[in-house]
Amino acid sequence: ISSQFITGLMIASAVTKKNIVINVREPLEDMRDPLVEETWFWKAPIEGHRYICACDPSRGVATDRTSIQIIDMDGRDENGMPIIEQVMEYNGKKLGDDIGGMVYQYATLYNEAFVVFDATGGQADAPILAMLNMGYKNMYYEDANQKTYMLQNHQFSQSYTDRLPGFHFQGNRYPILANFAGMVRNNEFKIRSIRVINELETWIFKGDTGRMDHMDGAHDDNICALAMGLFVMQYSVNKIQNVKNKDAAILGAYMMNSNTPRRNYQGDSLSMRPKQSLPFYNQKTLKGYSPNVGGSYLWLLSGKI
Repeated sequence: ISSQFITGLMIASAVTKKNIVINVREPLEDMRDPLVEETWFWKAPIEGHRYICACDPSRGVATDRTSIQIIDMDGRDENGMPIIEQVMEYNGKKLGDDIGGMVYQYATLYNEAFVVFDATGGQADAPILAMLNMGYKNMYYEDANQKTYMLQNHQFSQSYTDRLPGFHFQGNRYPILANFAGMVRNNEFKIRSIRVINELETWIFKGDTGRMDHMDGAHDDNICALAMGLFVMQYSVNKIQNVKNKDAAILGAYMMNSNTPRRNYQGDSLSMRPKQSLPFYNQKTLKGYSPNVGGSYLWLLSGKI
């Protein structure tokens, strides 16, 4: 262990034990995926709730696993208090199109959840394309303002990768993991899976740079998927929702200000005819006037041409 330059656990043991006591739950016995035993459910989808589906695909090596997490943004605890909680998890060896089919199935089940893939390295290309071919639209696209990464897969051009959904985790690794650690310490996110707890127990500051990583031989796939989902929820989904709320407020104010009494032009129309008639000049009306009208132009009124 000393060769790993461990400087400490990311999450203190006391916090991990507290999560085991108050947050961790056994998976539902009456809700299972009959084809995938590694999938655990803790709550069925609730109408009107918003869900995030985060996927960290496996690189295809023996030590790496695929993680699919679903987070309820509008959860409620036993006392009816609002919470953010984990409601579903898959952790296994599925790859490629199989992942796309699973994410499509689970995200559709949970109210067309907002799907975010870790697209670093190109491992997510196959499941993303599978979902696009199945017509799934509610997916995260990289925010140009947050794009601080370099392309990992150089066989694709910049324009090609920009057209695919996905989040490039490595370019934002520190703020994503630090945000997750803070939410766990403050009990702002409810972890239901004992598999995540086991990863927290081997999640460390590693190396002389203090990189947040797992111990040698351990895993952090579920941690990374949850951290990515929570980060996107806070800095993308909520941002979009705030913009929608702002637009709705502006539109509402505009409609209220525009609701002023309008003039009924049919009932209150004004006649173009003057109230007092103007004199009409002709030979009859000018008969009483002197023919010797002076002035440069007053000859017009004299009746003579």
